[in-house]
Amino acid sequence: MDLMNEKMDLMTVVVNNCGQTGNIETETIQGPTYEPVSTGQVQKIMEEDAVAPQTIQMERPEALQEHKPLSLKIEVGVGQGESGAEEVLNFGETLKYAFNYLLDCTNDLTGRFLLMKEKISNESSVSEFLLLEFSAIRKLQILHFSLFLALYLATVFGNLLIISAIAFDHHLHTPMYFFLMNLAIQDLGAVSVTIPKSIVNSLMNTRHISYTGCVAQVILFVFFLSSDISLLTVMAYDRYVAICNPLQYEMLMNRAACKQMVAGVWVSGFLNAVMHTSATFATPFCSNIVNQFFCEIPQLLTLACSNFYLMEIGALVVTIILVSGCFVFIVVTYVHIFTAVLKIPSVEGRKKAFSTCIPHLVVFSVFFFIACFAYLRPPSKTPSDGDFALTVMYSLVPPMFNPIIYSMRNKEIKNALSKLLGLRKSPLDIFSRLVLKRCN
Repeated sequence: MDLMNEKMDLMTVVVNNCGQTGNIETETIQGPTYEPVSTGQVQKIMEEDAVAPQTIQMERPEALQEHKPLSLKIEVGVGQGESGAEEVLNFGETLKYAFNYLLDCTNDLTGRFLLMKEKISNESSVSEFLLLEFSAIRKLQILHFSLFLALYLATVFGNLLIISAIAFDHHLHTPMYFFLMNLAIQDLGAVSVTIPKSIVNSLMNTRHISYTGCVAQVILFVFFLSSDISLLTVMAYDRYVAICNPLQYEMLMNRAACKQMVAGVWVSGFLNAVMHTSATFATPFCSNIVNQFFCEIPQLLTLACSNFYLMEIGALVVTIILVSGCFVFIVVTYVHIFTAVLKIPSVEGRKKAFSTCIPHLVVFSVFFFIACFAYLRPPSKTPSDGDFALTVMYSLVPPMFNPIIYSMRNKEIKNALSKLLGLRKSPLDIFSRLVLKRCN
């Protein structure tokens, strides 16, 4: 095979790491130079090779043995011989040499890709999550348990009173109070999804939540949150019809229409929750440490292994468009409501109209701005007191204060609660006074 390398003057193989910057290792192979031979000798050699072909064994470079992806650049200089057959022979051997190197590179890159895929698959197989720990000090954990338990019980107590008063008093079986009862149910559900798990974890000195439990928290919390926005929009329409078109109120807001509206609220909230939950958990997770006291979508997206969370961003864009539509609808509705109220001649009539609108407007404003600020800000990858306080505000404060806001100046709610419990004063009136006294 000596003559097969004849007239090969110089071959340079440049081996460079694929996709990486670094030093380029250059290996120069100087081929031996022989005297030209005749065409007959070349043909004889080719016939011998055809009878007994030989295989050139190429050693794997050291860089490839270290499983580094490589790219090759081969420059070949072919000397001028007396025959074109010699050049064809030399060029064929050069192609064999290049092909072997490229084959090694391809195999190496394929192996690396499979290893990386297996690594991501192993890392994304999360069986449980670790929620944010309030404190490593046991006394502070007990304080967190006591505080959250008191706030949770107060929230449950207030919303259950609203639900019971509306359900058992036939004077409150009107569209406005029917929607208010559904709002209390949603608030009760939203706070019961997140707070009890945090209370139990503080009491048991643990941080664990199962993968299934995390999925359940996300879908239920988003479900109640989305339903709140839709229901507040329906309640704004109810106030608009009652004040701007009072003669058509009973026809437009009949029992069947109210049930259809509430059913639409619950269905739309569920569909939105399924969309966000599917997009969030379709992303492979490279960590299981959630920097929040419950499974919150922005914090879960920070655990994603790659840019697969773009699906959730698309779902978020759709939700922002829908919420913006609800916001614009409510603003336009209240512009018409205030315009109509200011045209009422009697002061008593204006006060009564405002008393039915102001609580709803306050509840919507607090809920909307806190939720938008919490979800539209960039999520932090490290836990902070500010993030914790903001999450508590939008997840716990609205459900706790909604019963107080709606019953503070509502004599019908107060009278219904007094009849229900056999008290001279409404328990919500007493509770609201205690809360306001402590706040002051």
